[in-house]
Amino acid sequence: MADWSQLPYDILQMIPSRLHVVEDFLSFSAEFLFGLYRDKVYDLELPEARGRRCWGSPHGWLVTIGSDLKIQLLNPLTWACINLPPQLMFNIRFNIHREWYQFIHKAIIIKESNEEFLVMAIYGPYKDLAFSRPGYSSWVNVEDSSNYRFIDVVFFKGQIFALCDGGSLVVVDINAAGPLKVVCIASPPNQYAWEQLYLVESSGNLLVVYRYERHEPINVEVYKFDLNALEWMKLDDLGNLALFVGDNYSMSISSSSISNCKFNCIYFIGNSVEQWWAYDESCIGRNTSVYSMVDGTVEPFFFGADYPSYYSCPNWVTPALI
Repeated sequence: MADWSQLPYDILQMIPSRLHVVEDFLSFSAEFLFGLYRDKVYDLELPEARGRRCWGSPHGWLVTIGSDLKIQLLNPLTWACINLPPQLMFNIRFNIHREWYQFIHKAIIIKESNEEFLVMAIYGPYKDLAFSRPGYSSWVNVEDSSNYRFIDVVFFKGQIFALCDGGSLVVVDINAAGPLKVVCIASPPNQYAWEQLYLVESSGNLLVVYRYERHEPINVEVYKFDLNALEWMKLDDLGNLALFVGDNYSMSISSSSISNCKFNCIYFIGNSVEQWWAYDESCIGRNTSVYSMVDGTVEPFFFGADYPSYYSCPNWVTPALI
């Protein structure tokens, strides 16, 4: 097999645009790919991901970290790997011991242009934010006077938006001269104590998904952000869209393009690795479900009897050949 990882970075970036996407949408775990388009489970041999924590993306790459503290970009179809600065190159405010797979809470791949992308990482006990690019020697920390605890990050209309604390929305300017700027532009749409929050770019709109599940029934609310008025508007209907949220990059697709996708629904996958330690083939207790915006019903989402990784939740990824 050819060693794609030895190709120059700029060549690796050019090849995907010249090849067809293998599947419209996949759920990835350590040894299986579930293709939502064909509703089919594929056996996957991917030693580069085994024993590592992974985060998916809509750009064909995974971010992985292992017990060796190395951080890499990995294409799950071609096995191509690109090195990022290791965990030791983060600026850690307080050296509180955590297991290696708990250090990074979420890693998000942001595609700035056709040929360039960066990786944002929410990390450490205080959920700080940093970014890096292939070729960097370290992670660049995002410092702010408000000491925000970051929850999610998305690239929207040429800017980096982040969700903080109980749902405050901030803009992160990584190109600012001097210290990176973090500006709060909106307070949370409500003051409820939500358990899970996700930021999603969806068909030209910026959405936030709130989920509270401590008591039945599960309560889910979706809001759209108005960039002109700088305020949130509640959404009761997603139309023909489906949202995919979880431990990695949250995204949206048109369900009309994938026959097996439920429209006007939200697909959830566990928000932390701890939720996956108790294995159950029915997915009960693993926070994997499909929520209907029509009537608020919740259905389990089962994508094969794969024994989950101890270190990683399944990940949504839109893969491309390279």
